[in-house]
Amino acid sequence: MVPLPDNWYNMAITSSEMKPTKDNAGAYLELVFTVMDGEHQGRKVWERLNVQNNNAQAVEIAQKQLSAICHCVGVFQVSDTSQLHNIPLQVKIAVQNGQDGSKQNAIKGYKDMQGNDPGASQNQGGQAPAAGNQPAWGGNQGNTPAVPENPSAEQSPIMLQMTEKANGVAMEKFMVRNEMQGLA
Repeated sequence: MVPLPDNWYNMAITSSEMKPTKDNAGAYLELVFTVMDGEHQGRKVWERLNVQNNNAQAVEIAQKQLSAICHCVGVFQVSDTSQLHNIPLQVKIAVQNGQDGSKQNAIKGYKDMQGNDPGASQNQGGQAPAAGNQPAWGGNQGNTPAVPENPSAEQSPIMLQMTEKANGVAMEKFMVRNEMQGLA
């Protein structure tokens, strides 16, 4: 399939799944982003976030990317990644060379639906846009799962904790519970 052209797209996460790495030494969160409108509506782009890895830098990058996504969709306490599903955000897509030399898409950035960078969003808590501001594809229509006040670590493969503020933007740390995924 021909990759999407370099551009910003209105997308939503439509699927998420924790998977073990090839060497079974870690785990990644696979997110499927789907284009919500325009000539490429329905096209998908995959992102893999190394949330558990022996390489601390890979984990840090994954945490920052997941934090950016959470800020853009307005969901700040994640007990299940399905809480991030079907909430529109803007995603910057670029074409790059794959390991086999083929052209493929890569995600290069995120913004909320108002075009704000992560952390600058006015949309808090994953709420649907105000009446009259619904995007053409219908947005999340208020169907975002409720975000628990205090998610239980026993129930959660991914927990979000506020850890620090950098440049005025809250940064999060995501912890993966190995026993939840059978990776222990």
